Amino acid sequence: MGVDLSAPDLKGGTWITESVLEVTSERLLEHGPYDLVVSDLAPKTTGARIVDHVRQIELADRALSLARLVGKPGSSFVCKVFEGEDAGAFVDRVREAYRDVKRLKPEGTRTNSVEFFVVAKGRI
Repeated sequence: MGVDLSAPDLKGGTWITESVLEVTSERLLEHGPYDLVVSDLAPKTTGARIVDHVRQIELADRALSLARLVGKPGSSFVCKVFEGEDAGAFVDRVREAYRDVKRLKPEGTRTNSVEFFVVAKGRI
C-alpha cells in the first residue's frame, strides 16, 4: 500500500494517489492494519532551510499520526526527517508511541545532507 501525489510506474501493490495530508486512516485501513509504516515524505524544497525543515516535520508528524492509527500493536515505523530545531521534539513524539526508537543516518548519505531516519519498533 502506498500513498503519493503520483503513483509510481510499478506493477503490483495498491496506490492511493492523494496527498498524505488529506488521506484518511479509514481509507488506509481498507487494506490494513499494517506491520510496518514507512515514510520517505519530503516537501518540494525551497532552499530556505528553516522553511523546508518546518514543512518536512509537518509531513513527518502526519506520517506518525497515521502510523499510530493504522499500525498493528507492536508494529514498526520508519520515517525520514530533516535535521533542524524541531527534529528532537519529533523524535520525542515517536518515543511516546514506540518502545525502541533510534536515529540513523545511513552510510551512503551525502555528508552535507540534512536527512536522517527515525527507526521505531514496538508500537505501544
